Amino acid sequence: ALGVDLSVRYALFAVSIVNYAGKPYSDLQKDQRGMKELLKQVTQICSAEQDKIVWNRYDGFVVLCPLPEGCPDCKAHSLARAKSGRERITNDLQGVSLTVGVSSSYNEILDIRHCFREAKEAANVGQRIWGGNGVYHYADLGICQLLTQFQDPEQLRNFVDRSLGKLIRHDETKKTQLVATLEEILSAPNLKEAAERSFVHHKTILFRKNRIEEILGVSIDDMETRLTLSTALKILRLLSK
Repeated sequence: ALGVDLSVRYALFAVSIVNYAGKPYSDLQKDQRGMKELLKQVTQICSAEQDKIVWNRYDGFVVLCPLPEGCPDCKAHSLARAKSGRERITNDLQGVSLTVGVSSSYNEILDIRHCFREAKEAANVGQRIWGGNGVYHYADLGICQLLTQFQDPEQLRNFVDRSLGKLIRHDETKKTQLVATLEEILSAPNLKEAAERSFVHHKTILFRKNRIEEILGVSIDDMETRLTLSTALKILRLLSK
């Protein structure tokens, strides 16, 4: 059917248009005719490889990509195909930015709904947590896989407020950027690298760390505290868009 062997293992790519020719997706959406033409162009480019099924959606397009039989690393192969396709589109259609979410691989074509949900979550989370305009695999979402399952966003907001509320309000009142500093500290292997990433002196980052701990009443050196704060920061990004 459709020139694709649906009996083999496959992965699904959900491709969202971030912006085109300097216009964000929200602006592109207002021009329905232009949006349809843009989707038509990127779909034609992506359909150049005959072993895939490509179809349009209102916010982008979807690619069903069969994987080689006996593929030793389905995740790596899926990511490579997704990155190659994204690069082809951005090269052929100057000025377009895309976010691609990649699902896990599946054997049964009946799992396509589950596959699509994974790919969309990977694209959405990738855009919010890592800035978008890249290729993101569902398996790399980590704890965000759980966070996206919450039906009530108020629960997530309450968690953020309990964990980071005092620091957020301090930044707003004092016009500081301690939340961003905390994120840098937690993502770096040590304070020295956090300082280098922030382009500040080691003593400056140490001073800010102590100030953060004072405001929140915690020790960032405690592993459970680091996990809580890291999770709260991820939720903050998920809720911000």
